[in-house]
Amino acid sequence: MSNKTIAKIFGFVISAAFIAVFFSACSNVSSSDNKISAAQSHYNKPKIIGTIKNADVTESSGLAASKCKDNVLWTHNDSDDGPFIFAVNSAGESLGTWKVKNAENEDWEDIAAYKDKTGQCYLYIGEIGDNKLKRGKQAVYRVREPNIKAEDANSNSKKPLETEPAEIAKFEYPDQLQNS
Repeated sequence: MSNKTIAKIFGFVISAAFIAVFFSACSNVSSSDNKISAAQSHYNKPKIIGTIKNADVTESSGLAASKCKDNVLWTHNDSDDGPFIFAVNSAGESLGTWKVKNAENEDWEDIAAYKDKTGQCYLYIGEIGDNKLKRGKQAVYRVREPNIKAEDANSNSKKPLETEPAEIAKFEYPDQLQNS
């Protein structure tokens, strides 16, 4: 793995850690302390545009929009599932299920999409959760984004398609065990 790739993965990990700390801090604010009227907000009320309809997605723990394909979102389940990624469209319809070769899902927490200078698209999957605060090593998997064909929608976790082998960047937090 090149130094440039390692730097990109390190940047992802640092970003994920910062976001986790930020949201953790924000979760301590009670709703009564944080009331904003609709007139004060610059945003519209949230609107549901789709619901994931794939029965294999039981605890979606990350969502990334493809950088190479329009109307393709990637997700995965949280802990204690196989190493599967699921493609859905914006209406939540299943586009396919892939088993990530060379990966385990002990506690996947997030997914990100990236397109390099050559136009190749990748998915970065954060194996960064540690619900019991017992894991010393975390990992980020990098896998080429699968090409999606119409017949792939018939795949599922019992009969998944397979990705190319994932590259793995393992790391430890220097200060303490973390549950990102």
